[in-house]
Amino acid sequence: MRVVTVGDLVADIVVAVPLLPLQIGQYQEAHAIRIEPGGAGNFLIAGARLGMQMISIGALGDDAFGHEVAAIFRAEGIDTALITHPPGTSTTAVIVLNDDHGHTIMTGMFSDGPEIDFLPEWAAALASADAIFAFGYSLREGRMRTAVLDSLEYGRSLGRPILFDPGPEFDQLAADVRKRVLASCDVILLTEAEVPLTGMAEAAELLQHGPQTEVVKRGEAGCRIISAAGVLDMPGFPVVARDTAGAGDCFAAAFIFGMLSNWQPPQIARFANAMGAAMVQKRGTGRQAPYPAEISAILGE
Repeated sequence: MRVVTVGDLVADIVVAVPLLPLQIGQYQEAHAIRIEPGGAGNFLIAGARLGMQMISIGALGDDAFGHEVAAIFRAEGIDTALITHPPGTSTTAVIVLNDDHGHTIMTGMFSDGPEIDFLPEWAAALASADAIFAFGYSLREGRMRTAVLDSLEYGRSLGRPILFDPGPEFDQLAADVRKRVLASCDVILLTEAEVPLTGMAEAAELLQHGPQTEVVKRGEAGCRIISAAGVLDMPGFPVVARDTAGAGDCFAAAFIFGMLSNWQPPQIARFANAMGAAMVQKRGTGRQAPYPAEISAILGE
């Protein structure tokens, strides 16, 4: 199973604190502070741990954050040959704060640097992919926007399955960009809160604009799969959520694993829900992505 991601390469500065919100003038000693791959990194690591061949296309900065994230990817068995580090550029960075009561807040800024061009090497990787996955955040990163759109449309022209997660900032993109990406994707994965950000009043409307399948992530309620075959609701697993950051990315990796394994929709949905449930029980992103044994434990329970 060869899965290619395009863009959304992020360095998460993960900070575990006793209590949120932080108060001005009040010092809290953090339990831990570490750098982890965020964004697509959660998806890539989760996919690699499921045994898929994960290939990342995109750009990290020529800075300590960018080189650290790339090193973590290589240690996890992710193919980084198509990740570039343009000289003098920064990495998209996000500060993720999580407390002992399961509350998480995030803030960050996008990278800078010259526009990244679609390269011939990318075409070869996309042509060899069993699935291509991209994120709305990639389209918000100015230097990657055109390259991401070109990649999705190229993959679509080859008949490769295209999956897309619009994210919570999709409505901030120009209307023509939103239209192009929806027309390029076969499967769209999003939360209930993100449905209106696509410009649609109801989730099912998205099927009239390109996607053949819509996967609505519903947190502890599980997920809903909408397609021409009808609507499938799969309940979630009752677990204590300690941190929701990265859970949706890991869910997507499990969904693609099931899809490429030719499982039936109920089995795919149940497996993806179990992956998300396993992830929210852990604090942090990146290398906190669940291993198969942790997913099996959820399914067994």
